[in-house]
This record gives sequence, C-alpha cells and structure tokens, in this order.
Amino acid sequence: MAGKTARNKGHNYERKIRREFIEMGFTDCNTSRFESLKLDTEKVDLCNTGCFNIQCKAVEIGINYNKLLSEMPKGEKYNVVFHKKSNAKKLQY
Repeated sequence: MAGKTARNKGHNYERKIRREFIEMGFTDCNTSRFESLKLDTEKVDLCNTGCFNIQCKAVEIGINYNKLLSEMPKGEKYNVVFHKKSNAKKLQY
C-alpha cells in the first residue's frame, strides 16, 4: 500500500475508535496528533481515555505487540492496542 494511503487508513481508524470512545462517555477523547505531541511520540494515539493509553493499528501485516507495548508509557494507565486487519479471513463457527 502506498505511504500516503496507508497513513490515511491509519488516521481514519484512529478517528473511528475515537468516535466509539466518545459514544461510551469519554467525551473529551481526542487524537494525540491533535492534543499532545508528547503522547504521539510515545505511541499513544488517543488522549483523555480514562485509565487507558490507546494505540490504533490498521495494518495487514503482523505486529510485534511486545515491542509496541514496551514503547508506550509505563505508569498507572493500561496500554491497549486496537488492531484492525481488513483482509483477514473470516472465522466461521
């Protein structure tokens, strides 16, 4: 996927998850690109999400979750990764 297209896909996914957090009552939720450059550089995509640091990934390739989580802030908040994989095979039960 071309760089600009991949970047837009990631930003769109962040905004989708942001809207879901707002619907759940986190009305001050915002993207770190808008709210906090410091959090953005610490691999946190959403701000004002209570006790969670949120990272959103919309990629088709595998993710090294251990590495990603180790790059996120350590502290009192839970580090959470949302991963959307569009072209994944659907599981049938």
